[in-house]
Amino acid sequence: SHRRPIPSVSMQSGYLAALLAAAAIAEEMGESEFARSCARIAETGKRKLAEATFNHRFEYFVQRPHRHDLYVNSNDGCHIDQVLGDYWTDQVGLPQVFPAAQARSALQKLLEHTFHRRLGDYHNRAVTKASRFYADDDEPGTVLRSFAHGGARKAAPVGGGAWDNLLTGYLFECPTGTAYALAANMVSRGLVVEGLAVCPAVHDRYAEAPLRRNPFNDIEYGNHYARAMASYGVFIAACGFRYHGPKGRIDLAPRIAADRFRAAFTAAEGWGTTPSKGPAASSVTG
Repeated sequence: SHRRPIPSVSMQSGYLAALLAAAAIAEEMGESEFARSCARIAETGKRKLAEATFNHRFEYFVQRPHRHDLYVNSNDGCHIDQVLGDYWTDQVGLPQVFPAAQARSALQKLLEHTFHRRLGDYHNRAVTKASRFYADDDEPGTVLRSFAHGGARKAAPVGGGAWDNLLTGYLFECPTGTAYALAANMVSRGLVVEGLAVCPAVHDRYAEAPLRRNPFNDIEYGNHYARAMASYGVFIAACGFRYHGPKGRIDLAPRIAADRFRAAFTAAEGWGTTPSKGPAASSVTG
């Protein structure tokens, strides 16, 4: 089909994260040549992706479709998953996909452009309306993309069909899982206060009294949608948790209340609770 999807910034960063993971696994298995090959491709891809997609005027990453009229895309919009590859690598202690300064800038811009204290205020001025509403007008939320610099009218093919219209509306929705991934990414980048501000916007919609929704059923495309489990990534980031099974090593660098930190942890062969007192960074081997 001439309307086949093209790789987005988030998909490309996920591919690069997978390459970094493959390189690490191959090194563990003694496959040095394959490890070097994966690492080489990843490093080249990281450089080219940042060069091609970081907009220095907007200070965040943008999508670069070769035809705006053929693909549903976010073009110049500020996209919530633009640095998603770093969300994955952070959780397993791999190198970042994006340059640190650019990633931090993009996350700050995401908070500025996509997080809203009252979604009704955002919807009143949005060029295109959301296909599905996961929050009421008086509630906070983080939308998938914001078009602070224009470009929303080019987000979908001209005269697109029902599916294209649905996808275009998807750009303006506020799911839960993407917000948690954004929050985890922020906490990992040192934007702890900012990241933790995003989480209550999700939690309160489901758990604040009086209840408006089932607190055990975050809804995105359907009931009990799995992506809400990205909330666990926020927990890992807050703990600064790193686990290396083959080396029998657990590292902790808590980003919250390090002098009185205590939290649960899980590993391949067991689980437990971290010490309640100790240095900000600690490790356990064995």
